[in-house]
Amino acid sequence: MHLISNAWAGIRSRADRAMTLYRTPGLRQPERPGWRERIFKELHMPKRRDLIRMTEEEGWKFIETQKTVQVATVGKDGTPHVMPLWFAIDDGKIVLETFTKSQKVVNLVRNDRISVLFEDGEEYNQLRGISIQGRARLIQEHDEVHRLHLAVLVRNQPNVPVDVLEKATASMVSKKTAIVIEPDRMISWDHGKLDVAY
Repeated sequence: MHLISNAWAGIRSRADRAMTLYRTPGLRQPERPGWRERIFKELHMPKRRDLIRMTEEEGWKFIETQKTVQVATVGKDGTPHVMPLWFAIDDGKIVLETFTKSQKVVNLVRNDRISVLFEDGEEYNQLRGISIQGRARLIQEHDEVHRLHLAVLVRNQPNVPVDVLEKATASMVSKKTAIVIEPDRMISWDHGKLDVAY
C-alpha cells in the first residue's frame, strides 16, 4: 500500500501555471505588486493537506491499531451502503469476510467499487484517518475463504484459542465470502502533525 503521494508535483503544477501566465505572449500578465513573492510561496510552501498526510509506515501503524473499518459499497439505486466490519491484513492488503448473501456482497457482484474508512480522534487536533478507494476482489474458493476468515477472527479475538476459532470458521465457511481490497486511491490525515490550529 502506497500512502505517500508526490506533494511537490502538485506544488510545481501550481507554480507552473503562474509562470505560464507571466511568460506566455497574449495571456494577461500579472499586474498586482508582489506576484514574484506569491510564485515563490507556491513553490516552497506545501499546503496543509500535504502537512497532515501520513507516511506509508505511519499509515500501516495506524491501521494496525484499528479493530473495525467502515465499508461502503454501491447499492442498486446508487445509494452508498455503509457497514462496519472486522478486517485482517494479508500480503499487504486489507481483507474482509462476510456472508455471501449479505447486501455488501450482492452490491459488489453488481459493482465491484468499494471504499473503506479507518478513523479515530475525539478533538479536532487529534483526528486521524485513512480512506481507501478501490475495487473488491471476491474470494469464494473454500480453502482460501477458510484461511482469510480465520485470519480476521484471530486478529480480532486474540483471547480466544485458535482451535476454537478454527472450529467456528469451519462451521461457517460455506456461507461466507472473503473480500480483498485492491486499492486505486488512498487519502490519509493526521491533524496532530500541525503545530497551529487548523
